[in-house]
Amino acid sequence: MSLIRIFERIQRIIPKTYRSDRLLFRSLITWISIGLLIRLIFMPISLHEDLLSTYHRSYLILEGASNISLYRPSQLIQSSFLFIYQFLLPLEELIGSNYSYAAFVNHYLSYRTLFLFKIPYIIFDFASAILFLHLFKEKEKGFLAFRFWMVNPVGIFAFYIFSRYESITIFFIMLSLFFAKINRPYSSVLSIGVGICDRVYPLLFLPFYIFFLSKNTKKRVSLSLVGIAPFLLRELFNINFFSPISSSSSSGNTFFTSRFVDFLLSMRFDLIAPQTIYVFIASVAFLVLYYIYFEGKEFDSLWEFSLLILLLFYATSYFHPQYFAWFTPFIALAISKYRGFLKLHVLQIFCFIVYTFHLGKATAGWLFAPVDPSFFINLMSPKDLIDYFYPSTNLINYFRSALSGISIFMLWLLIYKKMKSSGSM
Repeated sequence: MSLIRIFERIQRIIPKTYRSDRLLFRSLITWISIGLLIRLIFMPISLHEDLLSTYHRSYLILEGASNISLYRPSQLIQSSFLFIYQFLLPLEELIGSNYSYAAFVNHYLSYRTLFLFKIPYIIFDFASAILFLHLFKEKEKGFLAFRFWMVNPVGIFAFYIFSRYESITIFFIMLSLFFAKINRPYSSVLSIGVGICDRVYPLLFLPFYIFFLSKNTKKRVSLSLVGIAPFLLRELFNINFFSPISSSSSSGNTFFTSRFVDFLLSMRFDLIAPQTIYVFIASVAFLVLYYIYFEGKEFDSLWEFSLLILLLFYATSYFHPQYFAWFTPFIALAISKYRGFLKLHVLQIFCFIVYTFHLGKATAGWLFAPVDPSFFINLMSPKDLIDYFYPSTNLINYFRSALSGISIFMLWLLIYKKMKSSGSM
């Protein structure tokens, strides 16, 4: 098969409305090239230690590990790529039982390894980008969301600099939106269920899917079971439910004992002991009930309320830097519908950059240690530099508070615009 025929087949994943408009199609290819170039620059030169730990777990799967809790979608996907990479890289030496960050960044194959390790991320990243084009009837809106996705610094940072597998989970969320758009309810909730297996946060979106996809109570129950089944199976394997005699086949860690739950519950009001009101849980309950009782249940409401949940999370909870990529697909959709969101998101990014300083060198020079280990590992972090002039913790918390304020304003603005458009105001 010729390269031209292959290119023509690849083109078919782009909606016909974009392919038939030659000027728009050329612009699409231009933005793909820009986005690809940016990603290719960072893929071989940046590293966070978490990339090594996650690929170490995938390597254990490749070696036939019995710990069933390792077998999550992203780990399985990475393991399938390692099956090929084992013929190109000394995997035991790089990510085996004695792997270390220091040894890796000084390894002569670090550039090649980093580039290959991030190939799954770029595949799912670009697959999500194509799905934006399928979610809009208006070409202009789809193209705007696509362009935003190609150059959004938060996604580029999370996937290729901080080196996390968030693009895989985001793809399954985007796929669930696509299936919801074309009225395939079970495929939609199953897709989000796969995403939940990797990252639990899509579980918070599931109630909106259930009430959007069906008005029949019986069907809603069946959709709930399909959507939550992958998560429940993961939790049961984690507590060794199916093999109670052997404790070596599971981690024993569940969602309810994870640090992520601590993050969700970090903002609270203590009443008379032992009663406590958790702000995030109370607010999520409000949003879900608002959706059930007042929302018109059009398609846009599905991603809008998912965005509201994540804006609430960023406003009230502690989060790791890679978590900030979670709402980028919804921001892309929101910007296409509400242009004012772009300016607010730019403010969020500015505050987020300062927020990452609290991790010191881990989000500064260390990220580029593969380029020159001795220089970047010893490079002063922004946090240390700020401490010469002002307590860095105070300054970082000022920007963290501003980030919460901006997120709350965006949450309010989105609800206000929805109420105004529906005639509720």
